[in-house]
Amino acid sequence: MRRSGLTIPMFGFALREHGDIVREAEELGYTDLWSAETSGIDGFSPLVYAAAFSTQARLGTAIVSAYTRGPATLAMSAAAVEQAAPGRFVLGIGASTEVMVQGWNGVPFKRPVSTVRESIRRVRQALNGERMSLVEGERGAFKLDAAPSAPVPIYGAALRPGMLRMVGEVADGVVINFLPPSAVPLVMAEVRAGAEAAGRDPDQLDVVCRNMLCADGLDDATRGIARFILAVYVSSPPYEAFLRWIGMDELIEPFLAKWRAGDRKGALEAMPDELIQSLLVVGDLDQCRARLEEYREGGVRVPCIAPFSGSQDARGSVMRAMRELSPARS
Repeated sequence: MRRSGLTIPMFGFALREHGDIVREAEELGYTDLWSAETSGIDGFSPLVYAAAFSTQARLGTAIVSAYTRGPATLAMSAAAVEQAAPGRFVLGIGASTEVMVQGWNGVPFKRPVSTVRESIRRVRQALNGERMSLVEGERGAFKLDAAPSAPVPIYGAALRPGMLRMVGEVADGVVINFLPPSAVPLVMAEVRAGAEAAGRDPDQLDVVCRNMLCADGLDDATRGIARFILAVYVSSPPYEAFLRWIGMDELIEPFLAKWRAGDRKGALEAMPDELIQSLLVVGDLDQCRARLEEYREGGVRVPCIAPFSGSQDARGSVMRAMRELSPARS
């Protein structure tokens, strides 16, 4: 089955406006609705809301952080969405970034690979109706009062080899983000290596890619928003290391040099168009459609678009992208 995802909430729309959006998204053939969690609203509420207006779409978090919620809280939130949409929920967990975890929430950002691994293990225990143990092999204390009747898939977000291999080893799927299509095979080779080392079939792992997308072309308005979107990620150590690993040193260095010197305005201006066009899907509708196909060809099973716009009619532009790039129009 060919799957297509849409990110909710949609850019420029309040959550209360998403009933009609969710209904239309299903009618247009979107098979997946995935939420994100940065500085807007939380990752679970949009899915609970969407559950009330959908009947078939898979609902997933892409992603919530393993640092900012404990495993018991993650399990309870996951159980809530699963009750709202039985058999349709996927829990996506990741490390997030040091800025969001430590800078915004005051939680030390340490040992990300082991932190996400342990979060997946513990949450899976709880969602399976077991007592969640803080130490593997010991009897746990926390137990959900009403565990889901069927297993809830747990996906892991990953960037670099250590996390990618761990996700391939223990998760049901991988969530990737902010990478060019040409880097997807490199990333997936690490996921597959982790799965094979654990004796798992790598072909059974799902691959979701969140694609920030603008179908207005790359004009001054789009460029400004795109630079703002990318700045918080490119400036974070995990993403910097990831982008260097996939060979993008020359594209990120002008931005980083000014950012580290405290020149935020200069850093944004130094972000080249080539970097924007590499990490985001930007162009006209035909160019965006072709770009999404490149991700599929590289190994992505669920491109998940997150339309944005800098135009005066941003809401209209976002809805146009959702409609014209939908499975119904492909």
